[in-house]
Amino acid sequence: MTSEEKKAENAIEKAEEAGKDSGDGDKPKADSIVERANDVAERMAKENDRAEANLKRQEELMARETLGGKSDGKSQPEEKQPMTDKEYKDYFLKHGKPPEGEK
Repeated sequence: MTSEEKKAENAIEKAEEAGKDSGDGDKPKADSIVERANDVAERMAKENDRAEANLKRQEELMARETLGGKSDGKSQPEEKQPMTDKEYKDYFLKHGKPPEGEK
């Protein structure tokens, strides 16, 4: 082999070695995974704190409504006032029959 052939062969070997797959592929480095996990944990902690604060505010609001008489419970229906004689006469003349539940 001549020196030129050896140089060419060495260049080919170097190019093949440079092109070889190391097997790492697109795997992220361990350091970046840990950093990302820490960032995610930090964001989750902030969101948990915010959710806890919102829950506390909601509980306080519900307590105020309950103590203030503004609960979601049923209220008493309004009592129907009896019709006056004039209202009764007007209703009877208009509809031709007495109102239900009256006299």
